[in-house]
Amino acid sequence: MTDFLKSLPSHHPATNNKVPKANEALFAHPKYQQIDGVKFEHGTINQITGETSLNYSVPESFSGEDIKLVEEIIGSLVF
Repeated sequence: MTDFLKSLPSHHPATNNKVPKANEALFAHPKYQQIDGVKFEHGTINQITGETSLNYSVPESFSGEDIKLVEEIIGSLVF
């Protein structure tokens, strides 16, 4: 059970600090109007691997195609 709990992502303040800059880059993307409503929310860390991530939210109304576009745009960001 302890390993399972450690495998769950937990908030990571250093990565949280990147959220404003990440959102700035996201909102400036030329295709952002097509995915309006998407935004980075917070940073997490996997306590076992040490890997950090920025987590984002998408509107509930988004379809599979919309989410595919979101992933493409987020994957192209540099910040």
